[in-house]
Amino acid sequence: MSDANAIRTRRRAFLGSTAVGLAALAGCSGSDDPPQSTVQPTTERTTGSGPQLEELSLPPGVSKAGVTATLLVSHQRVLADTAYTVTEEWIEDGQLTETTLRLGRNRYVQEQTSLGPTRDVWNEGGDGYVRVNGGKAYTDLIRDVDHSELANHYELEAHLGAANFQPTSVTTRGDRTLIVAEADAADWDDDGRGRYESIDAYEGTLSFTSDGEIVELEAAWEVTDHRGKAGAIEWRYTIEEVGETSVAEPDWVDRAREVAPEFAVTPAPDGVPAIQVDVTGGQEALHSTLHVNVRAGPEFHAAGGTQKALADGDTMYVGLDEAGELVVRFDDPPRSLREIEGSTSFLLFVNGTRAIDTTVPL
Repeated sequence: MSDANAIRTRRRAFLGSTAVGLAALAGCSGSDDPPQSTVQPTTERTTGSGPQLEELSLPPGVSKAGVTATLLVSHQRVLADTAYTVTEEWIEDGQLTETTLRLGRNRYVQEQTSLGPTRDVWNEGGDGYVRVNGGKAYTDLIRDVDHSELANHYELEAHLGAANFQPTSVTTRGDRTLIVAEADAADWDDDGRGRYESIDAYEGTLSFTSDGEIVELEAAWEVTDHRGKAGAIEWRYTIEEVGETSVAEPDWVDRAREVAPEFAVTPAPDGVPAIQVDVTGGQEALHSTLHVNVRAGPEFHAAGGTQKALADGDTMYVGLDEAGELVVRFDDPPRSLREIEGSTSFLLFVNGTRAIDTTVPL
């Protein structure tokens, strides 16, 4: 089976049924016929009686010749100051991750399931909680409400910039008329990202409105990474319930407030060039595997892990030594740290769960 036929078979299976898509990723059966699906399509191609592509106005970033990443600017403008829902299905090397994000102006609820732990997130104004495996564990959350990051606009931008999307037809979804663009090749190196050594096959379908709102992107691609390893990825990204999404605090947050230790992130005192994390409250210690990631401008980026049970009254210090390596100390500030100027990006993962994602002025 050719690369193009193989990826087309897998993508049709994925778009029809996630379960069938997972099976298709394991390999081709030798036939180019797509597996049968019981799922009904949500869009219909218009007939001659409906609006035609040449009759519709195209948003900025879209022309008859193709689609550019400028379309994302129109998309962000349409969604500004309104609530909406993002659903994603991501399959990489046979492993499925499903994410639902209900995003408001300054708050969000996120639910994620995968082969690993399930995670539910509540965040308002940069502070919130994470529930792991339906309540097996809770952790405090400090994360800036960045719409571009949360709604995965960076991945959208990568596809718009790398794939050869071209408007081909018109569809309807409910009472909405959507423009459809299709792609059969992509090269991330073209936009300087260099995410893969090569993209060996790509197929994608993009649906959007005349005012630039991206409604859905469905893509499947085969890659070789910089280590020479081959992989297969499929992604379905959908925007729904624009202006109608409710972003209310989930019921489980009351329990999280009772049991989860709270984090406070500040610059260390007395001119020490380190980030200070104070832990207060909580009913029990977080027996934790900690992973820390620090980025200070374009020059310094360090990451590392440690085993530590975080409990009420603990203080953690994070900085960089003179060689730019990560330094993590508990209770007493470290010595001989490199001076850092400006805002420093700080990420802390507790048992694989993102607990802190913010910037700290040092």
